[in-house]
Amino acid sequence: MMFDRFFVPVRTAQSDIHNADVVRNENETILSIEFPGVKREDLKIKLEDGDLLILEGERKPVELPEGSKVLLSEITEGKFSRSFRIGHRVEAEKISAEFKNGILTVKLPIAEEVKPKSINIK
Repeated sequence: MMFDRFFVPVRTAQSDIHNADVVRNENETILSIEFPGVKREDLKIKLEDGDLLILEGERKPVELPEGSKVLLSEITEGKFSRSFRIGHRVEAEKISAEFKNGILTVKLPIAEEVKPKSINIK
C-alpha cells in the first residue's frame, strides 16, 4: 500500500519497554502496544497535527508487603511517552481505543481526502 513507507515510530525516554505492532489496510491503521502493569486510567492518548499519535502514562510502583526487601528490580516504574507518526491524516472523530489484558489497541481511520480514488475516464 502506498502509505507503508511513511509510518515512523518516534522514540522517547523508556519507549523501548513498550512493544508495538502496526498494521494498515485500505481504511485504517491499527496500533497495538503492550503496557503491562499499567492501569487504563493511567494512560492518555492524543492526536496532534493530524497524524502524530502520542501515548503517555505512568507505571506505578508495585506495593510490597510490609517488612519486604527488594532483591531484584527489573520492572520499570514512572512516567513514559511513546509517539508514532502515522504517515497519513487521520479522521480524529472516528478514532477508537480499547485497553484489554495490558494491550492498548488504537484504530486510526484514514482521512477520506488522502485515500486513493478511482477516476472515471470519459
